[in-house]
Amino acid sequence: MIYPNNRIEKIEDPPVVKIKSLKSYKNKILDLSQGIPWFDPPVEAINSAMEKIYDGEGHRYSADQGRETLRILLKSYLKNFDINCTEDEIVVTPGANQAAFIALSTIAENNDEVLLFNPYYFNHYMALQILGIKPVIVPTDENYHIDPDEIIKKLSNRTKAMIIITPGNPSGTIINKETLEQLIEISHKYGIYIISDEPYCEFIWSGKHISPLSFDNDKCIGLWSFSKSFGMSGWRLGWMMIPEKLKQHVLKIADTLHICSAVPSQILGEEVLKLNQKYSRKFLPEISEVKNHLLELLKNLDCFDKINISPLEGAFYMLISFKDLMGVSGWDIAERILKQYGVVSLPGEPFGLVNRASLRLSYGNIRKIDLIKHSDLLMKAIKSIIEER
Repeated sequence: MIYPNNRIEKIEDPPVVKIKSLKSYKNKILDLSQGIPWFDPPVEAINSAMEKIYDGEGHRYSADQGRETLRILLKSYLKNFDINCTEDEIVVTPGANQAAFIALSTIAENNDEVLLFNPYYFNHYMALQILGIKPVIVPTDENYHIDPDEIIKKLSNRTKAMIIITPGNPSGTIINKETLEQLIEISHKYGIYIISDEPYCEFIWSGKHISPLSFDNDKCIGLWSFSKSFGMSGWRLGWMMIPEKLKQHVLKIADTLHICSAVPSQILGEEVLKLNQKYSRKFLPEISEVKNHLLELLKNLDCFDKINISPLEGAFYMLISFKDLMGVSGWDIAERILKQYGVVSLPGEPFGLVNRASLRLSYGNIRKIDLIKHSDLLMKAIKSIIEER
């Protein structure tokens, strides 16, 4: 019998794949699992893109780095966040996950170390495992915010980078300007990269998104995606901003993995950006209403004091931790409420929350009317976790 690579065999299945493989998933009523917004890309942009495709554009490879037209538009888009770059510093990728994999492949090798902040994004952890890079987990405070002093404790001569997500997945936390400045100082002092994953840059519930790429830092790599802000998850389109010194090496990996991002997807990306760079912002009021309604429902539970809720500062995730719930895992409760109530969520374990029973709810992929319709069901499910322990 031929077995898979031993390292790959030890990696846990992605939680979204695992939860959807359960027999009870087919009877789902309310799906709060996958991190996608409910809206689609603008119809006008789709029509414009399809006209170009029907006229014969998009049937051949683009440059590995991506179409120059798209990269120029992305350079303009990044200026909305005070990020100044040239189109030569941008590489278009099939989504932000692939961009992260390429970045890690470029700057680290087998047995090097990369810092992740707990709770982390499971695909970052999996990418490190696949590449044979050691994930070093840095604790955060009780509200899942980064403490720069904890980073110093985890550094070694094998540390190559830290991965940050702001706004955070699964926590919904935002890294403020002061902390970002401290992270950049650590990056400079110890010569390590900051890989900044920013697919939720438009989903900020107070203030404005601040990126470490807006500071002067030659050891910062930025990752973005069309999946969230433009409702294009199925089109698999993202991009990365890299220091010029890394471009040659990034393109070696890109050419090996995918040659170029699908050109029809790039064409749609161009049409979306030409039409409205701030497209997602018209949907933010409703997503915020869903967030507020969900929080209010939870606060009205007579057992609300038995749970902790992550700060809802950005992105569209709510991380619920259950107090004093001993001997029960997040997987236990996620599978139970799916089977009994048809409510789909993700457990905390894939995000590094192994010492507390937790669930991540993605509230960006449902309409307010659907939450209201199923609110009683959802609250029964949450209440059952606490009362049936």
